[in-house]
This record gives sequence, C-alpha cells and structure tokens, in this order.
Amino acid sequence: MEPDWTPDFIKGLLEAFQVTTELILYVLAYLWAWVSSHNDSLRAWTQALGTPLTLWIIAISITRKLEQQKQEDDRENRQEDILAEYLKQLTSLVTKEKLAGASHDMSVVKAAQALTITVLLRLDAKRAKQVRNILVSSKLATTGIEDSPSILMNSDFSKAALSGHFFEGLNFRGSDFQEANLQNINFSKANLSYTNFQKANLQSSNLEGANLKEANLNNADLSGANLRNVNFQDANLSETNLEGANLTGANLQNANLYKSNNKDADFRTAKLNRAYLRRANLEAAKFRASLLCDANLREADLRRAYFHETNLQRANLQEADLKGANVECSNFQEACLSNADVQGADLRCAALQGTNLKGANLKKTNLKSARYSNDTCFPDSFDPNSRGMVMANPRPWKCSEE
Repeated sequence: MEPDWTPDFIKGLLEAFQVTTELILYVLAYLWAWVSSHNDSLRAWTQALGTPLTLWIIAISITRKLEQQKQEDDRENRQEDILAEYLKQLTSLVTKEKLAGASHDMSVVKAAQALTITVLLRLDAKRAKQVRNILVSSKLATTGIEDSPSILMNSDFSKAALSGHFFEGLNFRGSDFQEANLQNINFSKANLSYTNFQKANLQSSNLEGANLKEANLNNADLSGANLRNVNFQDANLSETNLEGANLTGANLQNANLYKSNNKDADFRTAKLNRAYLRRANLEAAKFRASLLCDANLREADLRRAYFHETNLQRANLQEADLKGANVECSNFQEACLSNADVQGADLRCAALQGTNLKGANLKKTNLKSARYSNDTCFPDSFDPNSRGMVMANPRPWKCSEE
C-alpha cells in the first residue's frame, strides 16, 4: 500500500525526522562526554567541540518550540476568523432577514441553523461558548422563548466531537446526538426533549435541571454524570451506563431502564413511579426517600442497595437480588417479592402489609418491628412473630408529591 503524500503526512514525517535527529544528537553528546572523560586526547577535542555541539542542540530545540508556538498561534487565529465570520453572517440574518421575532421566515431559520451547526463543529470549546452566549443574548436558541425560533432544534450532531463544550440553557429539542463524543459537556437547564443520544459518550457531563422527556439514551454512557433534577419522564435508558451518576431529585417516571447499569448511582428523592428496571444493575445504589410505586424491578441486582424510607408500594421485585440491602422503614405494601433473595437485608420497621414473599429467601434478614397483615404471603413454615414482626393495618403512603 503506497503512502498518501498529503501535506499533513509530509509534515508528520518532517516532525518525526526532527525529533529523531535531536534524540540522536543527545545520545552522541552523552557518549562523546563519557569517552572523552576516559581519554586525555579526546578530552581536548571535547573542550574544542563541546560548546558548538551544545549550542547546536539548543538551537534545534528552540527552533522546534518556536515552530510549535507558531502553529498554535495560527490555529488560534483561524478560530478567531471562523468566529468573526459567523458573527458577521448571523448579524446579517438577524437584522436584514428579521430572523428574531414571530415573523421569521423558516428558510432563514434553516440557513441560520446550518450556519450555526457548521461553526460549532469547527470551533473549540472556548469559542463555542461564545457562540452559545451570542445565541442566548439574541434569543435564538434558548428555552422558554415563545416568540423566537430555536435555530438548534432538530439539529444533526450525530458522531460530533463536542467534548467539554458549554451549552447551558439552549434548546436542542428533537436533535440527533447519536454516537457523539459529549464527554464533560455542560447541558444544564437545556431542553433536550425528544433528542437521540443513542450510544453517545456523556461521561462526567453536567445535565443538571435539563429536560430529556422522551429522549432516547439507549446504550449511552452517562457514568459519573451530574443528572440532578433532570426530567427523564418516558425516556429510553435501556442498557445505559449510569454508574456513579448523581440522579438526586430526577424524574424517571415511566422511564425504561431495562438492563441499565446503575451501580453506585444516587437516586435519593428521585421519582421512579412505573419505571421499568427489569434486570437492571442497582448494586449499592442509593434510594433514600425515593418513589418507586408500581416500578418493575424484576430480576434486578439490588445487592447492598440503600432504600431507607423509600416507597415501593405495588412494585414488582420478583426474583430480585436484595442481599445485604438496607430497606429500613420503607414501604413494600402490596409489592411482589416472590422468589426474591433478601438474605441478610435490613427490613426493620418496613411496611409489608399485603406483600407477596412466597419463596423469598429471608435467611438472616432483619425483620424486627416490620409490619405485616393477614394478607401478607410468607414463605412456607415462616413464623413472623418469631422474627419480631408486628401485625398492623395498612397505612397510606404518598406515591406522588402533593
């Protein structure tokens, strides 16, 4: 296969040659110094040639650094030129074509959209933030603006490299980010409803307060992400990686989290009513004061999970693994835990009125002061009184905020 003799390829060869030459000179200088220190006749040659050779090596190093600085300056200048040209063209569309306001022409909106997408894909994170600020100040892409269009709605950013960019508060409704690299991106308070993030990399991203209603995040990577107070209602998070993510206060009602990885994730005060979490990995996840009414957790991995004061009324935990979980003072009224493994879990003071525990493994489970009723179904030969449980009538729990 013949090499592709492009300018970039030739430039790479020259840089490699320069680095190799510099390395060889350093090695020769070291060997020369070592040999001369053991030979009186060579010592004289070393004293005569040492200074010119050293200056030559220093000159090569300085030249290389100057060339690198020039390349960086050229790159910075190109970035500034791209930004300046974008601002010029956008200003023309806003002033001459009346882009902003209720009387906008959709063909002009499309032109501004194409222009903005192109420039965002070419700019670095620093200049892209300036574009974001321009769009916010001109009210062309922010959330909650009814009179003006969002020129970022329904945009195509599939496979884009936007790592580290700052898009707080922008309206990307219906846009496509499939397989995009969005690591460390800031989407806080952005409108991302109906977007497609399938297989996107959102590691360590910030989406706090964002709206992702009915978004598709199938197979996306959101590990370590800040997802506080995000609206994931009806979203598809199947097989998504949420390991170590912060979902405090998030709305995941009716969301699909089938086989998702939520290990060590924080769901405290989150709403997961009717969420589909079958076969999900929730090992060591935190659910303090969370709502999981009618949620499907069948065959889920809940080992060492923390469910203190969590509402799991009517939830399906059939065949779930709750070994070592802390569900103290939580509500399991009318829930199904048949054939679940609750070995070594802490269910002290839990509400188990009407709960189905048929076939469940309750070995070494702490059930002290847990409440049950006549319609609670226990494993065969299980005696609730010998385990410190208390007969009590069902009491109402809220499955929604009022």
